[in-house]
Amino acid sequence: MALGARPSDVLAHVVRSASSVVGVGLALGILGSLALAKALRGVLFEVSPLDPVAFGLACAGMVVIGLAAAFVPAGRAARVAPVDVLRDEG
Repeated sequence: MALGARPSDVLAHVVRSASSVVGVGLALGILGSLALAKALRGVLFEVSPLDPVAFGLACAGMVVIGLAAAFVPAGRAARVAPVDVLRDEG
């Protein structure tokens, strides 16, 4: 923001960066759970390890939590006055 970025630019940058991390984590988690589906069969009751509804809800929950975790610090960063940050850095 000290170099001319608007608060919405800061928010978008932080959320975009976090969403890429969430996406990679989600992809690795899906691959890992598919690889371990047979082992999961013993701990799941009345649902298949590859049940699309449960899988989809778990993925959606992880995306919501990941993006919510990004919005909180991004909102704080967008509200900070650049002068205060530069004063603390020096």
